[in-house]
Amino acid sequence: MKQPGRTTPFLSWPMVAAMGLAAATASADQTRTFEADVRPILKAHCFHCHGEEGKTEGNLDVRLVRLLVAGGDSGAALAAGKAGDSYLIERLESGEMPPGETKLSSAELRVIREWIDQGARTARPEPANADQLAFTRRRAGVLVVSTGCRPAGSQGQICGSSPNPGGCVCPGAA
Repeated sequence: MKQPGRTTPFLSWPMVAAMGLAAATASADQTRTFEADVRPILKAHCFHCHGEEGKTEGNLDVRLVRLLVAGGDSGAALAAGKAGDSYLIERLESGEMPPGETKLSSAELRVIREWIDQGARTARPEPANADQLAFTRRRAGVLVVSTGCRPAGSQGQICGSSPNPGGCVCPGAA
């Protein structure tokens, strides 16, 4: 029985279906960046063989997007905008990489695939040299990457961009 002053919410099947579709596509609509979404995955699974401490198996360094595009002995590791054509995806999804028992989760693979399909974007210009990267800490679940560059007059905040942009005071900068 209906109570006075109460209304019954009305949801049609098309409205319910649209809400479900919106929820299902929410992750695909999220803009992915290398720094926020992909680098932490590669750091956890790949850096130890492909970039850390000067080690680059197959001459492939995965610490910067442009190094992934340049590739290694097997050619380019990724084709921006085309995850299906990217050697990185092929090796990860086949289970060939990383070697050993620990593989990327389906969620991690989805993130990398989405990032490549969205154009393999970076959040900011990459440093000239991958050795300038310093993985300093996690903030809200995101790996914070520093080039050692700090805005002039800052209180220790890292600007995280290429050497000396916009008044940054960088080590060794004139």
